[in-house]
Amino acid sequence: LISGLPNIDSKALRVVGGANFDLSGKMRGSVGLGYSVKEFDADIYDSVKGLSVDTRVEFFPSRLFTVTFDAQRTIEDSSLRQRNPFWRTQFALTGDYALLHNLILTSTARYSHQDFTESDRTSEAYGASIGGRYLGSRRASIEGALSYLTRKSNDATFQRTVNEGRFTLAFRYQI
Repeated sequence: LISGLPNIDSKALRVVGGANFDLSGKMRGSVGLGYSVKEFDADIYDSVKGLSVDTRVEFFPSRLFTVTFDAQRTIEDSSLRQRNPFWRTQFALTGDYALLHNLILTSTARYSHQDFTESDRTSEAYGASIGGRYLGSRRASIEGALSYLTRKSNDATFQRTVNEGRFTLAFRYQI
């Protein structure tokens, strides 16, 4: 009870139903719609209920190029002082191109909207990244990416734009 408010302990249920499909060589994916409920143990917090989405569709314009569309809508817990959970709606579009059989180039554009419950606070984030993965063997790979993200909020306390640039480099070995 650091802030004087009860803990935000809760129970959540997310039920999603949908369909998987595979049109050989053209596209494959899964489209899911459902309903989410989050009930808090303390009575001062309102329940959160609503539509959930979990979708991923891959298109294959050629044998070397894949386009992936992702969409999600989920209830998330907030780490901010107001403690209200929020609905996160995300969209991403990714293109993967096999330049060589062991060198894959990737580019992604993404958008995220956060709508906080029990307040009019919202937040939006836009991002893009480019990167590549070199497969040295079946088990070892080297990956690198350059990404940029900008986040905006309408909250009086956090009403500013935050920009983030990131470079990542990783070596992976799978056992």
